[in-house]
Amino acid sequence: MRTIVYPAVLDDTDNGEKGYYTVEFPDVQGALSEGPGLTEALCNVEQTLGLALYDVPNNELPQPTPINEVIDSCKEKYSNARVYPVAMDLDAAAGEVKPVS
Repeated sequence: MRTIVYPAVLDDTDNGEKGYYTVEFPDVQGALSEGPGLTEALCNVEQTLGLALYDVPNNELPQPTPINEVIDSCKEKYSNARVYPVAMDLDAAAGEVKPVS
């Protein structure tokens, strides 16, 4: 099992609909998700992160930013952001990806 943890930023002010969260991983380009409510948004993030990291060789994974630094940077950019650590089992994610035929 190869596990890595990245901070996820959840915010419900970006699209104007209260309670609908957008999710981004500041350290992983292209890893974006969304969902109605915190529960749904958080359910989507593990798959989103796994897909974004799938093609990245293990030794080239982006270094996770310490969560305190992400929280501090969010205060400037978002008014209602929440930051959560998201753990990803890279081996499990690789097993879920289906090759295109």
